[in-house]
Formats: sequence, structure tokens, C-alpha cells
Amino acid sequence: MSEALIAPPFPEKGYLPTNLSEVMAQRKRQQAEVAEECMAARAKGQPAPCAQVLNISLFFDGTNNHEESDKAASPVSTSNIARLYHATIQDDARPSGYYT
Repeated sequence: MSEALIAPPFPEKGYLPTNLSEVMAQRKRQQAEVAEECMAARAKGQPAPCAQVLNISLFFDGTNNHEESDKAASPVSTSNIARLYHATIQDDARPSGYYT
């Protein structure tokens, strides 16, 4: 008979970065890993692998909310999805590979 496993407690800070400096530090680590793989391949006389880190955020709101009219309502009633979208990195980060 097998035992049931219980998931470990969720970390208080969560698993994802919570501010831009943490995001950019993570991005720098990812780029360094890609660069190391390229250098290792070249050292072996192989073509460097083509790799790039791409970060995409997808947001789905199935509640038929419409942000423009929700903002104009009294009281304001924007959805959590709209708030999450605005909390993510926006268009100025596209050159670094972040898309929403």
C-alpha cells in the first residue's frame, strides 16, 4: 500500500520575483547560463546553440469584464486579471524579452 504525500508548505514570499530588481537579477542569471552554454560549445569546436530566454505573461478573464467600463463604474470594479496585467512588466521591457 502506498502512502499519500503532502505538498510542502507554500513559501511565505512565494516562488516568483516580487520587484523589478529581483526580475532583472533573474534575467541576468539566465543570460549568463545561455552565454556559458555557448562558450562551452565553442570550446569543443561545435557551433554555439541558438538560445534566448523569452518571458511571456498570459492573462485570461472569463467573467466578461471590460476594464474601460469597469474603471468608469462607481465604485470602480476592475478584475483581478486587469490588476495583475498592470502589475506586470510593460512594453518598455520588450527589448529585454518580456511580453504581456
